[in-house]
Amino acid sequence: MSNRNEFTEAVLMIKDEMDTMRKQADKGNGIPFMQERLTSRQAASNRFKELGPDERRQIIERDGLEAVMKMIRNEGGTG
Repeated sequence: MSNRNEFTEAVLMIKDEMDTMRKQADKGNGIPFMQERLTSRQAASNRFKELGPDERRQIIERDGLEAVMKMIRNEGGTG
């Protein structure tokens, strides 16, 4: 049996934990940076109404006018 420095052991344990966390994160459905995910269309509609003109324009450019209008009218149930 070999002996290792306790700090080497700690670093190797952290490395293993980071590898495990990275693999789990890759499998997940993460939210992209600078975006948010709302739980209902009503919440999305309310949030959109609170945004400034530039933020609204960015969302329209990203999702399309039809999708934004559908969200604002709260069509399609929750999701």
